Amino acid sequence: MKKNDQDDDLKYFQQAMKDVKPLVIKNKNIKAIFKKSPRVREIISIDVETDLEDITIKNITSDEKLFFVHSGGGLQHNLLQKLKQGKIKITRSLDLHGMVVDKARQAVSHFIEQSRIQHHRYILIIHGKGKSSQDTPVLKNHVNHWLMQIPSVLAFCSAVPKDGGTGAVYVVLKKLPL
Repeated sequence: MKKNDQDDDLKYFQQAMKDVKPLVIKNKNIKAIFKKSPRVREIISIDVETDLEDITIKNITSDEKLFFVHSGGGLQHNLLQKLKQGKIKITRSLDLHGMVVDKARQAVSHFIEQSRIQHHRYILIIHGKGKSSQDTPVLKNHVNHWLMQIPSVLAFCSAVPKDGGTGAVYVVLKKLPL
């Protein structure tokens, strides 16, 4: 390649990139997986001991609603609306009441892994409102934090009152490749 061709390529590249803003990651503990192709191996199982970290957990109140959508998850707005309204058929649920944090972490990880293997996409996790907690609901805060770290979780939001309200979350999982 000639020097002029390289200079032209650089100019074209700089022109194409002039409006691009850098990606800012506020929490350095967030792990991101970038896929170049749909054929790239997908992580299904989560190592409970190392992957679900409890660093920098946000203090959420018992009445605060949770909502999270994984960027690039490709979920349609209509599906998210139905999820928020409790109009998605939940096929599996997990109740964490009475569990200590370590046991709950293992239960959540195992539950999500088994749900995916059994092809359940819409699940419910009941974490409770933490009314017996001193300050903020312990399990609710941990579940919120853990679910954001799991690559197979596309979205989650607080349930409607009939399913537990702010004491539970609906979770949308990635489809497991056939």
